[in-house]
Amino acid sequence: NGEKLIAEAVTSLLAQEMPDFELIISDNASTDNTLKICEELQKKDNRILIYRNEKNVGSVRNFDFVAKMATGKYFMWASHDDLWSSEYIKKCLIPLESNKNIVMVYTHNSCIQPDGVKIIEKTDISTVGMTSAAERVKKLHRNAGRRTAYYGLSRTEAVQSTLPGSRTLSHDHVFLSQMAVLGQFACVPEPLFTYRMQSHLSKSSEQIRGFYQQMIAPDTRWAGKFQTLWPVGLGICARITKNKIPLKDKLSIYWSTLGWTLHHSYADPEKNKIYAALLFVRRKFKKLIHSA
Repeated sequence: NGEKLIAEAVTSLLAQEMPDFELIISDNASTDNTLKICEELQKKDNRILIYRNEKNVGSVRNFDFVAKMATGKYFMWASHDDLWSSEYIKKCLIPLESNKNIVMVYTHNSCIQPDGVKIIEKTDISTVGMTSAAERVKKLHRNAGRRTAYYGLSRTEAVQSTLPGSRTLSHDHVFLSQMAVLGQFACVPEPLFTYRMQSHLSKSSEQIRGFYQQMIAPDTRWAGKFQTLWPVGLGICARITKNKIPLKDKLSIYWSTLGWTLHHSYADPEKNKIYAALLFVRRKFKKLIHSA
């Protein structure tokens, strides 16, 4: 349900200086006035296409649907409560059009916090010039931050090749990892994208994870029960296995993904015996990689 903010978000997208695009809206069984607001906006702009789910299928399946419906050369996801500078698409297109090795372009962003304070955030996951898939994924693991690059402008063919999306916590990180294997990321160093920090993020990590899993996959028996990121790490590894990249790169990605998973799964990792044991295994795995 997004009746309070959907009109502002759609209006900022329609105001792009590069006007040649279609705006696909998939209403995920909203129960407020979201659909009605979108239909009113559609009457004023024929670039809007509207679809509606009869039941809540979760955010990932809903995002999958709009990506599958996309027919243009480039694609970007958009949430009902975000905002975009009128130059966003135009400036993101420049690197994509000039370098075939780039699969996604993102920008710095602004964050509107629950108290209304606006701050600028800079995420460094640009990998322009990096030819190794393993090095690109490693940089992503180290610097992903809030992963707002998930909403960057990408090559549609690349996005569609990652589907279906991972129905786990941090599904955006799984997607970005897959995209990092496929090609390079470029950054427009300007805050052209704005997102809102939701108030539920001030709760405990356990409550946050329960909330997100319920939102991502409400129709599974696991909804709200994932309290670690192990399904995320395993999901990344399973998906990377399908890519045609050198074995050494795959092993390196498995290793860096294990490290990322360990680091983010334990509140006090240095004092956790499970963490210590897995870290030992990871170090042994590192030696195997370098000897391969």
